[in-house]
Amino acid sequence: MVSEGRRYDLPSQCAVQVFNHLLRAESWARAALLPHAGRAFSLRMREWKLNFGVTADGVLEARDHDDFDAVIVMPDAAPWLWWRDRAAFFGQMRLSGSAEFCEALAHVFRNLRWDREADLARIVGDIAAHRIENGLVRAQDTGADIASRLVDGLAEALNERASPVVQRGRLDDWRTSLDLFRTDLARLEERVGRLA
Repeated sequence: MVSEGRRYDLPSQCAVQVFNHLLRAESWARAALLPHAGRAFSLRMREWKLNFGVTADGVLEARDHDDFDAVIVMPDAAPWLWWRDRAAFFGQMRLSGSAEFCEALAHVFRNLRWDREADLARIVGDIAAHRIENGLVRAQDTGADIASRLVDGLAEALNERASPVVQRGRLDDWRTSLDLFRTDLARLEERVGRLA
């Protein structure tokens, strides 16, 4: 039987590799974590629990115990929210524990960025990496725009379907159109009357 502490060991190890790659590219982030060397925190979302410790180098290591100086609870829709609205993502994130440590972690996570272009350049060269990055940015913007339109359209459709009452603006538009139609119909009848 696998112990509760080791159940999340592999995901924590994978997350450590990703976070450390980003941290090693940003000296300011390592400097922000250095005063907290030896402290541990847990990153949680739904059933996932990833446990980390800060090393003497200002990077992370996986931990398999339940004694934490800070706990970060991410919103349930974390990946989607991170992609669509980072401000809302961080607004819904909950931190508890040591105030100084939580503040340092929040600062690092809020400002840590992945330089995709630099990583791609090591594999495919500078020019190709720049083109790929531009394509990814355009695809990300297009995807966010499409997602936003879908959500807005769905909300509008659900609102219309759920409400038995016509919205005031639509009713006013319909009345204006009806008045114009009546005016045009009266003019047409007048012309027909003159021709007859």
